[in-house]
Amino acid sequence: MRATEFLTEAHHSRLFTQKMGKWNVHFDSHFLVTVSARNISLPFVSHMISYIFYNLDDIETIPRGKGAYIQDTNTLISVYIKRSNSYPTDFTIETVLSPDMKPTPPLFRRSFPSAPKSLKDKPHDRKMQDKIRKDVEQKGRDAVSQDLSDIGFKPQLLNRANRRTLSKLAKKWNK
Repeated sequence: MRATEFLTEAHHSRLFTQKMGKWNVHFDSHFLVTVSARNISLPFVSHMISYIFYNLDDIETIPRGKGAYIQDTNTLISVYIKRSNSYPTDFTIETVLSPDMKPTPPLFRRSFPSAPKSLKDKPHDRKMQDKIRKDVEQKGRDAVSQDLSDIGFKPQLLNRANRRTLSKLAKKWNK
């Protein structure tokens, strides 16, 4: 980590938005950069986020304009989500913490079901994450986050088959 990253606020910009149940979930550029820099599986984090917004009532308790970490007790991976101040159904996924990092309160610790076997790291996704990780080592997280938002990077987190699998799981979870 570069010294300037300690002194300045992390760069955040919305890369894309996805509707999950009754929630509008915005994915932040800083989120994608931290997932890659910390070598966390993008399909697993996608599964975790889907589970959060389709199944956890805890997110209802997050006040407007505030955020909270949600940690998987099996893997110790934590996701930071922030509720919009203006729109109560909007959340932004801001960052991810690896298992060796400690999330700060407020923190919701939950056991997540394991991801389906069909949600595997694809070579294309892994290649993209490796490139981002190398860029982070050279330029720093904030610079790479800024670059992603400047070029209008719009990642496709899940392919069609994986979206169908998650949709089936979401329907099963909602029963």
